[in-house]
Amino acid sequence: MRMLVWRVFPFCKSIVDVVVDPVLLFNVATPDIHANMLSRRLYITHHYHFRLVFNFIVPWGNFQTYLIRPDADNGPFSTHHADRPSEKAWKSFLEGDTEYRNTVLKFIPRIIAGPWMVKKMVGSTPAIIGQKLPVSYSGSIEENYLEVSLDVTQGPALGNTIANTVAGKADVVTVDLGFVLEGQDADGTLPEQMLGLVRLHHFNMKEAITHAKWKEELRLRSQS
Repeated sequence: MRMLVWRVFPFCKSIVDVVVDPVLLFNVATPDIHANMLSRRLYITHHYHFRLVFNFIVPWGNFQTYLIRPDADNGPFSTHHADRPSEKAWKSFLEGDTEYRNTVLKFIPRIIAGPWMVKKMVGSTPAIIGQKLPVSYSGSIEENYLEVSLDVTQGPALGNTIANTVAGKADVVTVDLGFVLEGQDADGTLPEQMLGLVRLHHFNMKEAITHAKWKEELRLRSQS
């Protein structure tokens, strides 16, 4: 196990990114409050690496986490691991359309530390996230990135309640957010491998960028 500790933003006591072998993608930054600034820094530092970005749209704003594939030697893919089930699943996911992606992308939340009530509400059951929330995708293999936007605000009321409850207890909560691509025997994508994992430790989520600021950020990006 390798553990990286990020202490970057003043509103966060500590942000811990846990990477447990084998994980396909490695976290390079989380969360993203100053999206444009961080994107530019990541481009300079990791512009040769394909980036997978998860953008969580929550009731009070949004936050992002960035992952890269350090062992890739052909865009986002690794020719050395071409026969591995996880590599086949990754390739199918990137080359697939929105409908396909929404049938295989699994989200696994887990409260590591926190009040019993929060642990019970969140649980740890994997869910095909595209069947629970509106999920949209931007970017492509050719553009060297894929951004996955998960809109909790447009999902079931329970999801918003859970998000607000976790945020309200942020000073005592440690939560893992994991992603997996669902495998199938028929297409040779079993056993599954963790796609990426990020841990938020005592993270004051309500200091994240607001919807209004995010819309303005998108407008500025479109003009640049």
